[in-house]
Amino acid sequence: MKNYPSIWLCGLALSACAALSFAADPSITEQPVALIDGKPIYTTELIEASQGQVLNLRKQEYDVKRRALDSILEKKLLEAEAAQRGTSASALTKEVEKVAEPTDGEVEAFYLANRDQLGQRRFDDVRDQMRNSLLLAKRNAARDVFMSNLRVRHSVQVLLESPRIEVAGDPVRTFGPADAPVRIVEFSDFECPYCRSVEKTVKALLTKYGTKVSLAYRDFPLTGIHPSAQGAAEASRCAAEQGQFWAYHDRLLAASSLDVAQLKDQAKDLGLDRKRFDSCLESGSMRAAVERDAQQGRLVGVMATPSFFINGIPLSGAQPLAAFEKVIDEELARVPKQRTASR
Repeated sequence: MKNYPSIWLCGLALSACAALSFAADPSITEQPVALIDGKPIYTTELIEASQGQVLNLRKQEYDVKRRALDSILEKKLLEAEAAQRGTSASALTKEVEKVAEPTDGEVEAFYLANRDQLGQRRFDDVRDQMRNSLLLAKRNAARDVFMSNLRVRHSVQVLLESPRIEVAGDPVRTFGPADAPVRIVEFSDFECPYCRSVEKTVKALLTKYGTKVSLAYRDFPLTGIHPSAQGAAEASRCAAEQGQFWAYHDRLLAASSLDVAQLKDQAKDLGLDRKRFDSCLESGSMRAAVERDAQQGRLVGVMATPSFFINGIPLSGAQPLAAFEKVIDEELARVPKQRTASR
């Protein structure tokens, strides 16, 4: 029984690879997979309808392999560095993880930062737990910095590539240069709390990488749980018509309410043509465009928000800054090779 999950995953991976191989073989894509009153449904339609789910399966397989690869790399880097220093890998690890014991002030600050996850538990009741958690966090951080430096010093190149899919952005709602070597497409929902929380991370990325990264916004309102999301998405497109998408976008993500009155007030505060904005919003003229974004998101495997595609590589959820940096840095490292290969 314990072997069933691994067998199931292998089966899914094989099915995913088989489906994707169809796209590379024109003779297969024109083969029918079903008939309705003698009229064929071709493999091309099947690929288009299933590509997002197939990508998610391949991404799961890649993530398993990548974690294993990172573990192997870390082990070999530690061994190589330890050999150069004339010590053992275990001794080197202990040395790296030597950090100062957390002060009482640091422990209390750590408690306050995580209080929402602790319910009603008082500081005195969890003081030791907080101290141990903070100490572990400091050790992990020291180890991460050390391993990052080792990767640079030992010229590590990761050749294992994540599966990716072509996801187009909207030029009107794109921040940064169109020819940026790393293009991020975000499917988001203005009422989604996770979309709001990741905004700080996204802005930090755009500041850090400058013209190397562009960000394209696409709508994916989760109308079943966010009743104001559809209206907010349509309003943002009405603002885009007047060249103020990003300013309006920022206001919506910071707004306490997304009801119609607030949507109109935000437009007024930005100095938009009120009559034109109100007419656009009230007419519902942007409803179909929002749905097209959502449909495209579903086709490429988006199931929740926020969902990002970094040069077509999927990254789901309000991930920490390091998760984005890891993908972006590896993509930037590949740029010179891609340009050389294309000459």
